[in-house]
Amino acid sequence: MKKRGRPFVVVISPEDYERLLKDRGEGLAVFDEIRERNVDVTPEEAEGDAAREVAALRQEKRERAQGRLRHQRHRLWLDGQLGVTP
Repeated sequence: MKKRGRPFVVVISPEDYERLLKDRGEGLAVFDEIRERNVDVTPEEAEGDAAREVAALRQEKRERAQGRLRHQRHRLWLDGQLGVTP
C-alpha cells in the first residue's frame, strides 16, 4: 500500500518481523553501552574528543593520499615518464 507515492504499509512474515525487531534492538544496544561507558563525560568533553578523533582521521587520510601520490610519482620516475627525481 502506498501513500503519496511512497510505501506506507509492508506485509512481511512473522519470522522476518521478529528478526527485524532483534536486529534493531541489538543496534540500539550499542548506544546504551557507549552511554554507560561515558556517564562521567560532559557534553563539552565528548565534543572535544570527537573533534580530536575526526581531525586525527582526516590527517591519517591526507597522509595516506600523499603516500599514494609519492608512490605514483616514484613509479612514473622509474618508468622514465617523469624527468625529475620524485
